[in-house]
Amino acid sequence: MDATCHEAQLLPSNEVSHNGQLSRDVQHEHPVGRGTSSAAFINFFKSMFGVGVLGLPHAFEQSGLLAGIVFYIVIAILCTYSMQLIIKCKHRLEPLDKQIGYHVPSSSGRSHTAPLVTYGELARVVLGRWGKYCVDFQLVLLEMLFNAGFQIVMSKTLASLVPNISQIEWIGIVALPIAVMSCIRWLRDLWFLSLFGLIVYLGGVMGLAYYNGIKKLRENEGHGLPSDTQEYVVWSTLPLFCGTAVYSLEGILMSLPTAASMRHERHSELVVGGGMGLICLLFCSFGAFGYAAGLGSCHIILDCLPQDTVTAVVQVCLVLSLIVSSPIQIFVISESLEPLVFARWYTQKSIVCKRERGTGDEALLDPSASVNTMDTSKTPGSPQRPVGVPYWAICLLRVFVVGITSLISICVPDFSVFTDVVGNFFQPFVGFVFPPVIYLLILRAETKDPAKKHVQYGWREYGNIAASVLTLLLGLFTIVMGTKSTVNEIMHPSHS
Repeated sequence: MDATCHEAQLLPSNEVSHNGQLSRDVQHEHPVGRGTSSAAFINFFKSMFGVGVLGLPHAFEQSGLLAGIVFYIVIAILCTYSMQLIIKCKHRLEPLDKQIGYHVPSSSGRSHTAPLVTYGELARVVLGRWGKYCVDFQLVLLEMLFNAGFQIVMSKTLASLVPNISQIEWIGIVALPIAVMSCIRWLRDLWFLSLFGLIVYLGGVMGLAYYNGIKKLRENEGHGLPSDTQEYVVWSTLPLFCGTAVYSLEGILMSLPTAASMRHERHSELVVGGGMGLICLLFCSFGAFGYAAGLGSCHIILDCLPQDTVTAVVQVCLVLSLIVSSPIQIFVISESLEPLVFARWYTQKSIVCKRERGTGDEALLDPSASVNTMDTSKTPGSPQRPVGVPYWAICLLRVFVVGITSLISICVPDFSVFTDVVGNFFQPFVGFVFPPVIYLLILRAETKDPAKKHVQYGWREYGNIAASVLTLLLGLFTIVMGTKSTVNEIMHPSHS
């Protein structure tokens, strides 16, 4: 399942009442989360599973076995650090809650401070209104691309099951149920269906791949590994591997929602770190084993498995899980677009952000960022949808979003190329560039604060600064080199 479509799951259901008002339990200044660390870990773990894992064996073919293992671990470490860095940024801004938090009026007429829960909220505080708009645009685009990835996998899988219908035709066919389900009001309450997807990935895709891989290795016992796995390092296509590796870690946006869902938020970095460690172990071993077993020649690993009844059942279950997950993802995209599309229905009185004056840093708290006009998810501090917006108009917007994602799928039907483009160009901005930039800007603002001039940073803080700069540089390097290699692969396919 994709990252942001689980954002609503992570927040306890008692935080928002049926009329859109925050419940009494959260109308104070303590963390809004009520979940345990174990519950947050489980939610975070299952949110990391997406279609990107299906392309990892082929990605290892592009990197070589040894280089793939090393570089995947490095990428996972960078992603983990970036996610923890975002949480650090949230914690550093907590002392300013009175000035920068979302102040939401309650039914009693008093307002309370709601915490920073999403990337957009954090960007608004540090980068100002236009910085928030840029981040929100990037996130909406990324969600559309993830949804397009779902449709590519579904259409490719169905085309292998029913060859008489082309992949492009299947994209149009699967778009119909997704568009219809996107207009069902209560579908979002069925978030527990994501457990079905987790079972499909773990027990279906991975279990079947391991079974057939071990069987294939036993057949080649005494003859070494399959001939197509003799490469240990392939420098020419290594950047393409990095794109798919980054794409497979789709839950990189889950750090703030995970932290907000926890009763003891100080444990959030440990939860994220532990979850990413387990995901890295599962995904890296799966990709390396699939490649070593000779299952890396197909862009989607299921196409390399024996086309028997068991494989067909797993493929059908995968398609069903993606069809159910796609509308929930469309909800997230729609809620981000509604304030722009239906602007005349939205008032700017639901959220008032006070500006801190006299802190010595006007860039950190931009007066133009005093009103939130983008975040519309049902999380504390976010505006709720105005009652006056006709539901048919919202459905029309969601159908339009489905059409856009289908068009993207038609334009880039090759799953390997698609993951390279998204993982090398779009995701690094949010995953590797945005977190260190936010962190360094916060530190810069603190150094200009007269109240904090006496504070001396220790070795740990300087280590975070060095690691942030390194992450930023590696992110920019990934964007440049990965995009260059992806364009070259599109222009001159290697037919790997």
